[in-house]
Amino acid sequence: MSVGEACYYHTRSTLGYIAWHRWAERRDKAGDRQRQCPDCALWLFPEEWGDPDD
Repeated sequence: MSVGEACYYHTRSTLGYIAWHRWAERRDKAGDRQRQCPDCALWLFPEEWGDPDD
């Protein structure tokens, strides 16, 4: 798997590019922090990680 390619541990955003960035900025201002996935290196908020058994 190449860096930046989504893995099965999390889901893709249904928001558009600009809407997602606005949402992420609000989360950052609220003190929420993202983690980097050890498998694909994408940055996600912890609750965005999906269940690999789904």
